[in-house]
Amino acid sequence: MECREVWSAIGAPCLLWVVGVSILLWLVASFSEVSMFDEVKKTLDDSMRALLNSFWFVPALVSLFGPFLAIFLLMFDHTFQVKNVPLLFSGGSAEASTILSIIAGSLITVAGLTFSITIVVLQLLSSQYTPRALRSFLQDRVTQVVAGGFFAIFAYSLIVLMTVRDPAPFDPGFLPAVSITVGINLGFLGLALLLIFIHHTGQIIQVSDIAARIATQTVEAIDASSPNWSHEPHEDEVFSLIQTWHTSEKPAQLRAPLAGYIQRISLTHLLQDIKFLRLQVHLLVSPGDFVTEETVIAHIWPAHAVDEAFRKTLLHCIYIERERDIAQDIRFGVRQLADIALRALSPAVNDPTTGILCIKYLQAVLERLVRRQSQPDTYYFNNRAGILKIRQPSFEEYLAVFTEIKHYTGGNQRVEIVLANALNAIHDVATRLRNGEDGDLLAAFIADFASTGSALESQPATSDLPCTLL
Repeated sequence: MECREVWSAIGAPCLLWVVGVSILLWLVASFSEVSMFDEVKKTLDDSMRALLNSFWFVPALVSLFGPFLAIFLLMFDHTFQVKNVPLLFSGGSAEASTILSIIAGSLITVAGLTFSITIVVLQLLSSQYTPRALRSFLQDRVTQVVAGGFFAIFAYSLIVLMTVRDPAPFDPGFLPAVSITVGINLGFLGLALLLIFIHHTGQIIQVSDIAARIATQTVEAIDASSPNWSHEPHEDEVFSLIQTWHTSEKPAQLRAPLAGYIQRISLTHLLQDIKFLRLQVHLLVSPGDFVTEETVIAHIWPAHAVDEAFRKTLLHCIYIERERDIAQDIRFGVRQLADIALRALSPAVNDPTTGILCIKYLQAVLERLVRRQSQPDTYYFNNRAGILKIRQPSFEEYLAVFTEIKHYTGGNQRVEIVLANALNAIHDVATRLRNGEDGDLLAAFIADFASTGSALESQPATSDLPCTLL
């Protein structure tokens, strides 16, 4: 098969696909500063986020490297006919076909092995730790790049193999020495990728790595800044405003269009959409809440000003999906750590060391949460004629996981001491930062735990555990 035929059959469609993706990325960047294209930009952002969060997109991009490299090198071989160069393939067409066939067959076998290992790891994560950690594993870039690399080498070998021809009376034949040499080296690269994959998989399935990764993602979500549209009014003022709205007029109710989790709320787009409207919007949900088609997710005043177009605009900024996402849902990270701890402390598993590890990471997350500045939950715009009130999860909702963990300690003094130290350490951080609200809540929480007669009564946050307890 001639290089031009290979290009027509494979290269041109692949190039068009890459050009299309490039245009999509360019449009996202171009519309980022143009307000009239906010809707288009939002749609493109959502599409790109969905692609990057899927398992197939990155492997598909990486696998395209193989066909493009093969076409480029085949054209190079066809143009220059490089021969008699040290370390360059010097065999015949039969040897070349055999080598390329072995590489292609081996790489597709290795790709199948990789996916088999991936499925086993997913099953292990789901049964041994928590099924809610599967998504982060599927989004692991090393796994995706390795999978794409195997397919890229497989495609490269097949394309080069198609062009190898024996000499004939009216055909001089074609032996792309450079392409075959590169294919041999790519075969060795495939072996290296397999070793990298096995090593990486062995690391990321360790509970210490899983807990650390979840904690890191949660802390990053905590540190993510919120749009700075206005100051946050006093809580009493907000409560008084909402009571006044309810008293003066019955609000228009906005219900969820389908059942699922509130995965994220595009607050920036929501504020841009309603900032010129003289409306008072009270958003009753936050990322991580589960809603049904009968769940009221927002109250809007005045009711007569709410039309179908505004309802669609508001719902377009609230993403309801089948699973939660840690990017805006800090409680999801806390829940994953708590689930691993609960499973480890359950009588069926009885692994207190893993439970203690998760408690310590929960301590780190909640300490960062206490240090974080209070997030605004009320936004004024249009000279205070328009107001947006959103629901922010309370600190008590995060502390609730410690109640669940305490239930499964089973009188294990080692776990109870670590739990006591964690709560006291979080309380010390709140006291040092003069966070009175969280500090009072923690003090009441610790007192309630101490009333159960556990080790929480007497363990200071700075106490060192005996070696026998570690």
